Amino acid sequence: MPVSLPGKISIAVCLLFVFQFIFVFGMIFVNGFGAIVVFLQFTIVTASLGIIFGVLGLRKESGKARLAPVSALMVSGVFVLLFFVTLFGYAGSFGE
Repeated sequence: MPVSLPGKISIAVCLLFVFQFIFVFGMIFVNGFGAIVVFLQFTIVTASLGIIFGVLGLRKESGKARLAPVSALMVSGVFVLLFFVTLFGYAGSFGE
């Protein structure tokens, strides 16, 4: 369990990622385009919070307590990657 405040907030951000994933995945079956829009709106905020508190938590925590900030940072990176792939699209070869 993290000791510092950024470490504890990174746990909350990880829970936010789980809720966001469940919400968007459930919404895909109701309205696919709406799910994409909601994903694009929420991801930029939650991923930013995850990166900020993940880095702050990494600087303050040590030992096993670093697991929460590292996981928040990794999931934030995945969400940022999904954000940019969804926003700009994916092409096998860029520039053609």
